[in-house]
Amino acid sequence: MATKTSKKEKTIKKTEETDTEHSSDEMETHSIWNGRFKRSPEDAKFFRDFLTDLNNEFIDEEGFEAILKHYWGDSIENLNKLITKQNKREKKVKETFKPSGLSKPKSAYNLYCKYYAKECKEKEVKFELKNASSSWNELSDKKKEPYIKEASKQKEEYKTNYETLKTDAVKNGDIASEKPKGPTTAYFHFVSDKRSEIKEKLMKEGETTKLNTKVTVEAGKMWKKLSAEEKEPYETIYREEKEKYKEVFEKWNSIELSRLKKLAGEAEEVQINEITGTDKDEDDKKVKADTDHQTETETETETEPEEVKEKVKSSKSKKEPKETKETKEPKTPKTKKEKKVTLTEEEDA
Repeated sequence: MATKTSKKEKTIKKTEETDTEHSSDEMETHSIWNGRFKRSPEDAKFFRDFLTDLNNEFIDEEGFEAILKHYWGDSIENLNKLITKQNKREKKVKETFKPSGLSKPKSAYNLYCKYYAKECKEKEVKFELKNASSSWNELSDKKKEPYIKEASKQKEEYKTNYETLKTDAVKNGDIASEKPKGPTTAYFHFVSDKRSEIKEKLMKEGETTKLNTKVTVEAGKMWKKLSAEEKEPYETIYREEKEKYKEVFEKWNSIELSRLKKLAGEAEEVQINEITGTDKDEDDKKVKADTDHQTETETETETEPEEVKEKVKSSKSKKEPKETKETKEPKTPKTKKEKKVTLTEEEDA
């Protein structure tokens, strides 16, 4: 019996040792800010940038690794992977329109609860939500129908009012209009064209799991094997969509820029031209600039003869002094001076 107990004690000791080892490893990997960084990517980014600045200016590699181990408990590569992974999961917060003074529609159940509360008040009975839900579930479809109709009516009215207020807000520049989507590439046109064909082929081969990913992989292989001539129809569709997208995006961008100017206080009002889809102020400025240019050209043409006359007069006045110079007495031609020849006495003799 003594030997058996000793074996049990040994096994208990081993399990305790392994537990302590695992707990120490977990403490190393799960340091004080590990969970915090996994929850919020902003904190992880700030820590990484702050630590890199410290490493560049104040601490060495050993200090860098010590701080990283103490707060993160893992390598810098894994921290970068975590940040990139979280960035992909982050959803872009869109600018939502919340109209003031427009109450949301109520559901059929909420309308019934309102009616049930009124009945409880008339009968002088305490209103309880549990009783209201149970009575709603006991109602037949015929009795539920008036509440459902009223709820659908409220929903439609809310939608119409919401859309009108939203369009007015877009015209006034309070919110941005929906950004136009970019054109679909030639490859994705090819994938959408061949998706059903590839899916049937894979199902015949016995593939049932993760069909969407397998379809894209198979489509990528097929796309690589295509020649330039076979790709051309998909490329033409992409080019046409790209041209249309450019026009739509330019209109949207002009509206959005004018809206941002208004919000920044650079412009007073933003009114959208319903025909062209551009800012009315910008259109008025262009028209004014064109009219000013035309008036300038007209005035130039009208004042041209007077300017020509003035130019002629000025040219004549400039030429007059030249004529006075000509009236001066002509200079007498210079006579050649006779060379004096001096003879020596010997030559005279």
